[in-house]
Amino acid sequence: MGSAAGVPKGVVEALERLRMDSPYYLALSNIHGKYYVYAQTSVREGGRVKTLAKYVGRITHDGRFLSCGGRTGKAQDRKGAEAVRGNDGKAARPPAPDYSGLAEMRERRRQMDDGTDRKILMALSMNGRIEVPYIERIMGISGVNTYARIKRLERDFGIRYTAVIEPKAIGFDEYIAFVKFNDSVPPRKEVMEAIEKIPNIQFATMTSGSFDIMLYFLVDRRAPENEDTMRRIRREVVGTHNAKWRIVPFCRTYGYIPLRKEFFDEVLKKRVWHKTKENPQPKHDQITNREYAVIRELALDGKTNFKEIDERYGFDEGRAQYTYHQLRARRVILRVTLDMRSMPVKYNSIILGEETNEQAASASDKDFLIHLISDTPGPTNKYSLTGYTYAEGSWMLVSPIFHDGDEDAIKGELERLRGLQLHYLVGTSPVLGSICMRKYDNACLNHNTVLKERFNIDLGQPVIDYEGAKKHERKRVDIRGLAVEEEE
Repeated sequence: MGSAAGVPKGVVEALERLRMDSPYYLALSNIHGKYYVYAQTSVREGGRVKTLAKYVGRITHDGRFLSCGGRTGKAQDRKGAEAVRGNDGKAARPPAPDYSGLAEMRERRRQMDDGTDRKILMALSMNGRIEVPYIERIMGISGVNTYARIKRLERDFGIRYTAVIEPKAIGFDEYIAFVKFNDSVPPRKEVMEAIEKIPNIQFATMTSGSFDIMLYFLVDRRAPENEDTMRRIRREVVGTHNAKWRIVPFCRTYGYIPLRKEFFDEVLKKRVWHKTKENPQPKHDQITNREYAVIRELALDGKTNFKEIDERYGFDEGRAQYTYHQLRARRVILRVTLDMRSMPVKYNSIILGEETNEQAASASDKDFLIHLISDTPGPTNKYSLTGYTYAEGSWMLVSPIFHDGDEDAIKGELERLRGLQLHYLVGTSPVLGSICMRKYDNACLNHNTVLKERFNIDLGQPVIDYEGAKKHERKRVDIRGLAVEEEE
C-alpha cells in the first residue's frame, strides 16, 4: 500500500505521471495527511538562490489529481479529478496543472529585490489615496517611473483598495468562532452556501487540525441583536450536524479583514438615522446617510472619487469629502489601504497561543513584541492578522505561507518563548471573504511605543508621515469640502 517515506503508492504514481509533462519541478508536500503538489522554480536574491513555488493541486490517497481551483490552493475541480480515470476504470492521464503566473512570479520577485516595489507597496498600504509625487518624496524614490510601477503592481498582485473601518466605532464587536464537527465534515459547498446567507460573517476558512472551520464575524453591541446573531450563525453553519463550538470576542491588534458588501446593505444600513419628530437628532448608535454612503463606497472601492459619491447619493458638492475627514478624525475610518488578492499563498498558518505560566510568559513579552515587529523582505508582512481572544493570556496569529520552511521558521521563533502553549491550524481553503494582504509599515505600530516605554528598547525604525499631504489638504477646505482660496 505505502511506498518510501510512507507516501501511498497511488500518490507516488500520480506524481510521476504529472512530472512526465511538467516544464517545472513538481514537489510533494504532506500537510496533515493530505498531499499537495507545487511547481517550483528559483530566483537569485541578494546573492542567494531562493525557491519559488506555486500550488497546482492535490493528490488523493487513491491517486486522483484535483486541479487547483482557488487563491489558496483548494482543490475544487472535481471534473478534473474524475478525468484521472477513463471510462474503463483504468488510470488515465491526469488533467494538466495550471502553471500560469509562475514565470511572472519569478520576474516579480527579481524586481522586488531592488526594494523600490516594496517601498511603493508600503506607502499604498499605509495610505491608499496618497499622491504619487508624495510617495516619491517620502520614500526617497527617484529615477523610476512610479506611475508605471504602481500599475504593474496593481495588475500583478491583483490589488484593490479598501477603507479600513473600525467596527467598534460603528457599534459592532468582533468575534472569532472555531467549529469542530463530531462526525464527518460537511462539503465545502454546503458550508459556503450556509455562511453566505449571514451578512455578519466577514471571513470563513476550512481548517485542518483541532478545528474544521474558523469564522470571523461582527455582532451588534445591542443585546437582543447580539443574541439573535449568535444563534443564527450557529444554526446556519452547523445545520443538522453535531459540532463543538468555541466562540470568543476578538481584539484585533494587527491586520484587517475587509467587510462584505452584504454587511453594508443588510446590516449597517439599519443604523442610518432618519429624522422624525420623535427622533430629531441621531442617537449614539446611529449614523447619518452621508456617513453611511462614504463608509460603504470607500470600503468597496477605496479610490472612489468624492465627487462621484456626491452625485450618486444626491449630496451637495463637497459633502462626501467633508464627511470623510470627519470619519477619519473620529477614527471610524482608520485609513484607506490596499489588498493584494493574487498572491501565491500555499496556505494560512493559524497559531493559537495560551499562557500556561504568567510569570514566564511575561518575561518573554519583550521577545514576543520584537518577533511581531520584525518583518520579511517579501511584498507582504509576516503576519496578516493578530489579536487577543479575550480569554486571559490567549492570542491568535495568522501568517500566509509562501515557501517550504516559512512555517517552521515562525514556529522555531515562537517555541523559544517561555510560559506558552501553542496550537497550530492550517487554513486550507477560504470559504468566504479574505484577510487583507498588504505591506504595513511596522514602524508605525504601537508595539514600538511599548518596547520603548516598558523595556527601554528603541529599534531605531524611522516613522514616516504617510498622511502629510492629506493633512495639508484638509486645512484648505471648508465645511462642504470645497477648496478655500488663500488670502494674499
